[in-house]
Amino acid sequence: MKQFIILFILLFLCNIQIFSQKSTAKEQFIESDSVILVSHEDTGGENWSPSDGEFPKLLTVEGNLNTKLIRERHRLQNQQIVSLASLITAKSNNTSLVEEKGCYKPHHSILVYKNGLIQFIELCFECQNFKTSKEFSSIVYFDNYQWGELKKFFNSNGLTYRLM
Repeated sequence: MKQFIILFILLFLCNIQIFSQKSTAKEQFIESDSVILVSHEDTGGENWSPSDGEFPKLLTVEGNLNTKLIRERHRLQNQQIVSLASLITAKSNNTSLVEEKGCYKPHHSILVYKNGLIQFIELCFECQNFKTSKEFSSIVYFDNYQWGELKKFFNSNGLTYRLM
């Protein structure tokens, strides 16, 4: 009986360990329901005035896409998702530093849908800066090569609005 209780406790702890592990960013892309590239109006305040209230947000408070801001969109096929995930999560061997200009006027985003929720990576190609939803907080840096490849990726998928 004592051995049965010990075995049960060990199995219980193993299950907790397995279910508590977070998916990597690459796994989140690959396991998603869909991945959509969008170009959109500025969400950093470029066309904003104090009388407008808060800066426009890509996602509403409820977590829905603010479709008023969207200019172009493209849903990725499975192989494209794998390619994008590999590009975004690649470890950089490039020693050239990205010079951030600090403008942060993002016009492009990667939307990752899973179980009705939207995770995102919002990109500003002008200053080479980005923001992510908390699920992608492990992504902290893109090198110059990755920025160039991301720009090519958006362009090759027909998203050219404000692609500098």
